[in-house]
Amino acid sequence: MSLPGNIRDREYSVFTLCNDKPAKNVCIANGENEAVPVFEVGQPGTSLLEYSEANSLAGLSSADVLTYTVPVGKELGAFEFFFSGENKAVFRVILDGSPIAKSRTWFTRFDGRIAFKQLKVLAGSTIRLEVFNSTNSIADFNATLEGVLYES
Repeated sequence: MSLPGNIRDREYSVFTLCNDKPAKNVCIANGENEAVPVFEVGQPGTSLLEYSEANSLAGLSSADVLTYTVPVGKELGAFEFFFSGENKAVFRVILDGSPIAKSRTWFTRFDGRIAFKQLKVLAGSTIRLEVFNSTNSIADFNATLEGVLYES
């Protein structure tokens, strides 16, 4: 089988014959006898799923909804907090005593999410989700921490 004349005759042909069939002509910019990296798989890890609640939190007060300490010899990476509550509130992610993210829930949106795709939390570090109940009524709050634990 031959390539159609209108393709073969073009100055910058993008097709070639491969096993007597038309195929896309691809140029790989690697050195001679050098492997082509197609996909690099990262370090394997263990899934982490932690859930916790702060029930009957008084109005205009704060509490830790979820606290997690990374085990010795591990790193926490690619993690996110999912959280919810019964009324409007301010949620803060605190890493070793320093706030690193904040999110608010409002009257019609009581669920939220804060994701960290690039941040690595080292062994022995504590990460927590704190909630401030923005109303003057008692409410329940909950959170889930989902991530990957890697060997450090």
